[in-house]
Amino acid sequence: MAGVVKAFNLPIEYVLYDMSYANAILYCACLPSYDSKASEKSGDEHYDGDDVKTNEIIKQLAFKSD
Repeated sequence: MAGVVKAFNLPIEYVLYDMSYANAILYCACLPSYDSKASEKSGDEHYDGDDVKTNEIIKQLAFKSD
């Protein structure tokens, strides 16, 4: 959560008590990132929030109930 506070200059109280987890995920989805050679070798999964092909996967991950 500290990353959301820092990246978007939001008050910590708002992020902790008023922002939903789904909104925090959506906020972080628009942060820029890069693909390194190490991440490709490790097999980590990365989903592009702007890609229509991965929208359903992202929805399932964001709203998954355990």
